[in-house]
Amino acid sequence: MAEIFTPTWVCNEQCNAFDESLTGIKYLFNTPTYINGKRDWVPREGKILLPNNVSWEKYISQNSLEITCGEAPYLVSRYDTTTGDSIPIYKRIGLLDRKLRIINENTTTYDDWYSSVVLAYQSTYGYEWQGDNILLARENLLSTFIDYYKERWLKIPFETQMIEIATIISWNIFQMDGLKMVLPMTCYDKRVAATGSLFDAAQEGILSCTGCSNNNIHKHNGIYAVIMDWKTGKKVEFRSLYKWKI
Repeated sequence: MAEIFTPTWVCNEQCNAFDESLTGIKYLFNTPTYINGKRDWVPREGKILLPNNVSWEKYISQNSLEITCGEAPYLVSRYDTTTGDSIPIYKRIGLLDRKLRIINENTTTYDDWYSSVVLAYQSTYGYEWQGDNILLARENLLSTFIDYYKERWLKIPFETQMIEIATIISWNIFQMDGLKMVLPMTCYDKRVAATGSLFDAAQEGILSCTGCSNNNIHKHNGIYAVIMDWKTGKKVEFRSLYKWKI
């Protein structure tokens, strides 16, 4: 429930480490720098060359999840969350930004570009406890789509396309208590009437949430967070993805 604003250069270092673990290539998208006490990075020029075992289609469709995402700086980096400074598209470092760059470099037709962007958005997730941050994260992902669309096609997206992307975002960027996997503050205590004896007055009892009492994500009485599995088109509870010994 804390507010922590991660500098973009830190997000970049960690996203670089993620890409290195996937591709085996160090500094695939950019090279971090440290000059005159300021941390920065230099974007790689030219087309990003992925290894033979990672096709560009595989790269953009890999599921990515930012936990406790706040404004989603690990997914999209329209600005530095610690300074508010805008970041131009060519320097953006988020995981979704990287997918969009790969799409730009590997598609030539409008239809291929847009269908690939839809796939990239469908495979990008994030959750957050604070409702106001969820709003900002969703706005950032939608604005990112508009930014890249305008840069590539020199016009704004059609309303139907913005609605399609916004619908994906509304499923994939969701509110959740990450320790309980329910919507925040939806667990509750039940009042239970107790039967008194002949000589003792009846006293009302309190039955606490079993999941909260036992730290078991499968036993909460709150509302479990639901996301969309875009491959099957079916809704799934997020907790079903988590391995937990009961």
